[in-house]
Amino acid sequence: MKLLVLGATGPTGRHLVDLTLRSGDSVTALVRNPATLGDLAEKVTPVTGDATSHRDIVAAAAGHDAIISSLGRGNSVRADGLSRGLRRP
Repeated sequence: MKLLVLGATGPTGRHLVDLTLRSGDSVTALVRNPATLGDLAEKVTPVTGDATSHRDIVAAAAGHDAIISSLGRGNSVRADGLSRGLRRP
């Protein structure tokens, strides 16, 4: 599968990316700063963008089978647990 991962640079996201890669999936990581991927940068396809931006998510998701979010409870997640970027403006 071709997966888009939101939150790939966080502790949960890094673990998730590792597991999906071991399963043979192709991973694209939507990140604000690709340098934060560290050692993952060579294993995933980085796309620069903001997970709170619906436009950035839609653009990054083109051609993917699924979006997996491992975003934390910071500013990017609404009270109902959904990323603001996943909600249509």
